[in-house]
Amino acid sequence: MCRRSDHPVCAVAALGASTPPLRGGESQSMKNTFFSALLVLLVMRAGLLAQQNRPAASALADVKPGSINCEDVAYPYATSSLSITLYGQELRISYMDVPPLGQPNGHTVVLLHGNNFAGFYFGGPIDAIRKEGFRVIAPDQIGYGRSSKPIMPYNFSDMARNTRLILQSLKIDKVMVVGHSMGGMLAARFATQYPAMV
Repeated sequence: MCRRSDHPVCAVAALGASTPPLRGGESQSMKNTFFSALLVLLVMRAGLLAQQNRPAASALADVKPGSINCEDVAYPYATSSLSITLYGQELRISYMDVPPLGQPNGHTVVLLHGNNFAGFYFGGPIDAIRKEGFRVIAPDQIGYGRSSKPIMPYNFSDMARNTRLILQSLKIDKVMVVGHSMGGMLAARFATQYPAMV
């Protein structure tokens, strides 16, 4: 039997084996075994009780499966899409093109979302920016939101290219780029890849 003190289980077993018998002939290791078994039974019982206290079916009535393409997600403005080809695949990139509110100032702002997000969460910023006279473009990058989700390599160069394709299709040649989280890295990539557009 291992009696190494640096093995927690062996140290406890060695302690129990070297303990002299207690009252009634029981050793410490027998008590440890009993309490360990009791602990396992209590944990199992708690698990069974947790399963019995499931929420009522009515609490789950409003839960529905979601769509991978976010058709069921409310966007603050109408979305459009552009068909593109990337790595030999025909894809759809979705975006919001929101006109300025009031007097247009002639400038366009591109909002680039972060990882695990899409353009739909830019509702508040879009409202604030368009009130200042800016046109706002908020794309859902490939793999996010209402855009296609192909199995392919994802990288900032392609995301910048896809953003440029949207802008070219809308005949926009100069923009101000704003990014959140991963979108900030994409904004930097876009600016270095297409400096004449920023």
